[in-house]
Amino acid sequence: MQVMENLVRTTVGMSTNIVWHECSIGKLERQNLLMQKGCVIWITGFSGSGKSTLASMLNRQLHCRGHVSYVLDGDNLRHGLNKDLSFKAEDRAENICRVGFTGIDDPYEPPMDCEIVIQLKDGKYQTPKAMAEQVVTYLEENGYLKA
Repeated sequence: MQVMENLVRTTVGMSTNIVWHECSIGKLERQNLLMQKGCVIWITGFSGSGKSTLASMLNRQLHCRGHVSYVLDGDNLRHGLNKDLSFKAEDRAENICRVGFTGIDDPYEPPMDCEIVIQLKDGKYQTPKAMAEQVVTYLEENGYLKA
């Protein structure tokens, strides 16, 4: 993290010509056009725990219901935007700067205040479809899938 802190301090902290630019299209205009609210679903878990599988199934279910969604998978970003980076500390910090992905070599830190936790059901793993349905239900119940 020290690399990232130094980068921010030296590039932004010293600049005097950084100006906030308002977007000409507001949040409500986007919501009305898409007939849904925007949100980020951050799927966390251990390496190999099924995050990408869940994201893919969730993306498919939302699409089938007529909602716009997009998956940013950390592994895919490593093939494109971040293909020049390794998993050394400096490169992981750069990766975070680019997309907010921490890298697979870091220990997993469970979120402190997550809104949904996918649990075992009757002591068994749920299917990806059932897990995605749990997320879709949450989005529906909390008004994200309507403008």
